[in-house]
Order: sequence, then structure tokens, then C-alpha cells
Amino acid sequence: MSDIIPWAREYGDDEKQLRFAGRFVGYDPQLVAPNQKIPVDKPIVLLLADSIFGGSVWQGIRDLIAPKAFISYIQHPHHAGNISPWLDLWDMDQCDHYRVLFNFEGMHGFPPRQTLETHLQDTTKLVRRYKKVFHSIIWGNMVPIPAGFKMGVPSSAKGPNSIEQDIRDNVVVDFNASLDRIMKAENIPLVDIYSLIKSHPGYQRYDDLHLTQEGNKILSELTSNAILREL
Repeated sequence: MSDIIPWAREYGDDEKQLRFAGRFVGYDPQLVAPNQKIPVDKPIVLLLADSIFGGSVWQGIRDLIAPKAFISYIQHPHHAGNISPWLDLWDMDQCDHYRVLFNFEGMHGFPPRQTLETHLQDTTKLVRRYKKVFHSIIWGNMVPIPAGFKMGVPSSAKGPNSIEQDIRDNVVVDFNASLDRIMKAENIPLVDIYSLIKSHPGYQRYDDLHLTQEGNKILSELTSNAILREL
């Protein structure tokens, strides 16, 4: 599968911001925004995730759920503490035509951008906002930080900003434990992406947190199975 996605729209005010603001591809090529609706004969899924789900992962999910559902994808580099204005821009509160939202926690909200306390508060608010819109919600937790990941690297197409963030595996473990508590309290399925990747180090590239070809395939399957259970 190709890593190239035929984006219908890129959000942002200038060329530099486009890559960071958000990108959208719809379940139908005519769609240029997530709130647009075209009648279809199957349920529709919205994938909200960062670039770890890009390219072959999104395509893999699309193909695996195709007999039972369509899927749209918003790729973004935000976190629970700063995503609300972007949800407004995407008209997320008008997206009730999606039966399932799959939200990947993403790898862009490490300290000091988010503390455990703010993460708990912001994620709970986010979940409750989503509950007003979507019939079903699924959450995917954070991926591990592999041995060899380098700190002190600015944001790039290959990974998160490790100058501005404390990107360590023990932080991921703490945040994932917080997610587990939140999702249990809110009765939302939590997909344990962390444990799958942690037990198979060969699925992940150590330099930028993204996955290998085999890791992408396994992530597509894990995500698709979770989605199909909610349809």
C-alpha cells in the first residue's frame, strides 16, 4: 500500500501551518470537509489520528471494513489540551452522520504541553463533547517510546518535537493508565495499541515512533476489528 493519501483539504492559514493544522480525506471523493454529508447505504466511521495512522494504516482500515462501512480520516498533530478550536473549525459538532469515531490519542501532548492532571481534565471534557455527537466512540492509547529515540529534535515529517516535550516511555505508561481510568469511567472501549507494539519491537521504527510495514498492517487489523465490533 502507498503512504500517499489523496487529501481533499488541508487546513491552515499559511503554507507552514497547513501540515500542522489538519488534513481531511472523505469516504467519498466529493467531500472536502468532515461535516459534509452524502447519502450512503452503509455506516460511516471517522478516524481522528496523527500521522502514525497515515498512508497504509488508513488504507488498510478502509479496505478491511469496506464490506460493512465507509471511513473518513482527519490527520492532525494536536492533543486534548489544544484540539478544541480545531474541532470547531472542522464543525465536529455537526458530524453526527458518523456512526463510529475512532480517536487515536496521538504523540503530541507530552509534558510540559500536558501534565497528568491537565490530560485527565481535558480528555474527559473531550470525551463528553464527542458523546453528544457520535453513536459510538473508540479510543486508541499511545504507542511506546522505543529504545534509541532521540531527544532534542524539532518537529518534522518524521516525528514529534522532542525539544519542547519530554518524550519518554514512562510518561506514556502514566498517560495510558490515565486513559484507562477515563475510558472505564465513560464506558468507552480502549484499544491497547501500546501493548501490541511493545511486545513486538520490530513493528516500530526507533527514530520517529512510526511503524514498519508489518506494524502498519497489524495496527490496521487491530483498529478494524475494534471498529467492526461497534457497527
